[in-house]
Amino acid sequence: MKDPLDRLLSAAAQAREPVADAEPPFGMETRVLAAWRTAMNEDPDDDWMAAFRPLIAVATGIMLLCIALNFATLAKLPERTTQTAELSVADAPIRLALRQ
Repeated sequence: MKDPLDRLLSAAAQAREPVADAEPPFGMETRVLAAWRTAMNEDPDDDWMAAFRPLIAVATGIMLLCIALNFATLAKLPERTTQTAELSVADAPIRLALRQ
C-alpha cells in the first residue's frame, strides 16, 4: 500500500489547472436583480403600512399643533412641583427639550 502522502501528491499532480474566477454574464446579473426587486415589491406588509402612513402624518401634525398652541402654558410651569418622583423623572426630558 502506498504512503498517504504519496497518494495525495500524485492525485494533485494529475489535477487540472484551477478555473479562474469568472463574473456572471451581464444578462444573468440583471435577471437576478429584477427577480429580487419584484420579490421585494410583492411584500404584503408593505400594502398594510402604506395605508397607515397618511394617518401617521396627520397624527404627527396634530401633535405638533397641540404643542405649539400650549407652548406658553408649558413654558410657565414652575420648576419645582409637588409631583411624585416618578412623574418628575418622566417630565425631565420634556422640560429639557422645551427649554432649548
